Amino acid sequence: MLTFGWCFVLILIEDMQKNLLKVYFFVELKGKGVAELTGEIAAKLEMKGFEPHLRAEGVAFMPFKQVGTAKLPDIRMSISGKRVIFSVNFPSDLNEVNASAVGVTVLEAYEKIMDGVNVVKEVLDRNRDKFRYIASTQ
Repeated sequence: MLTFGWCFVLILIEDMQKNLLKVYFFVELKGKGVAELTGEIAAKLEMKGFEPHLRAEGVAFMPFKQVGTAKLPDIRMSISGKRVIFSVNFPSDLNEVNASAVGVTVLEAYEKIMDGVNVVKEVLDRNRDKFRYIASTQ
């Protein structure tokens, strides 16, 4: 019975990883305003406790303070001119080892990441007239 329980947990984690892999918003601003849109999203994610880390292509928003080598998936905001991509980076990093290293369960980590994804979607929905979707899976 214990083996079945572990299999069930692994299937649930795999489903969460697959859901995170599906997160993808690719937008192109119609005019100026990239800084305003990305700034609003960044501010709202930070208010939710996400830590911004600069990357060559934009910003990685970490859901929790990273501890040692353990890491969890992050919300990535990549910017190129008037185009912005939002996705979840490294969904396969959502696992029990990484979650427990930052003091949360896999489900708590998943829910926080999805809460951040919903923040991105809400801001995009509210500003729909300022850009066009090039691609989206949500």
